[in-house]
Amino acid sequence: MKNFIPLVLAVILGLAAVLAVGKLLNKTKMAEEEKSNVVVALRDIALGEIITKDSVTSKKVPTAARPTNAVPYISRNLIFEQRAKRSIAAGDYIQMNDVGDIRGAGSMVGDGEWAVTMPAPSGGISNLLRPGDEVAVISTVNVTQSVRSADLSAAPTTVQKIVTTVLFPKLRVLDVSRSEGNNSTGSEITLSLRPDQAQILIAAMRNTALTLALRKQGDDSATNRRDLGMVDEKTFEKFLDGVKTIEIPAGLEKPVPVAVP
Repeated sequence: MKNFIPLVLAVILGLAAVLAVGKLLNKTKMAEEEKSNVVVALRDIALGEIITKDSVTSKKVPTAARPTNAVPYISRNLIFEQRAKRSIAAGDYIQMNDVGDIRGAGSMVGDGEWAVTMPAPSGGISNLLRPGDEVAVISTVNVTQSVRSADLSAAPTTVQKIVTTVLFPKLRVLDVSRSEGNNSTGSEITLSLRPDQAQILIAAMRNTALTLALRKQGDDSATNRRDLGMVDEKTFEKFLDGVKTIEIPAGLEKPVPVAVP
């Protein structure tokens, strides 16, 4: 019996150590988990009540657990002065489909700006975007150029080349509409632009391939498209300058012998 007691104590201490390590690992995992600031109700909001600044607050939640339509706290101005379409309890998430549009969608657009919707492929950045995010629009286009001949009396020749360059370095996302179901073809992203930019984007949607790049909010670097340059065939030619060609050694087609332990 006396020999049995130390064994029981050892088992209990071992279980306690396992539980302690498990709790420590869980705490570390939770601390490292990425979180987002979203809008929640500061108090009970009745059906039909107009949402104001003093009726909401922010809450940090794990990004993976955030509802798809939860309003990012940085975009909270989009829901102010709009009417609640359901009763919202204090502490509940406020989602974009919880509010009715009193002011009209045009109130989201800045002074002197227009809103344009562009298609985006499903997956990737399209699934991450929320209203209030900032993006760059990158264009890949087939350009026709005239090249003068060494013989000045000869007519210039026409060449085609593919160029990739930044069309708009920084645009604000107003809305994101995602297709659902197995036949989903992607998303539609509504952006806020100046009128001249809006015309260029509409033309680019018909004549070029467009890609979105997600930017950090409030980052004012890399906003001059001329400084960002372009990528064409010369880019890759220079990329290979000084790089030696790898020669395949004789006998490479023979299988590599496997050491038997």
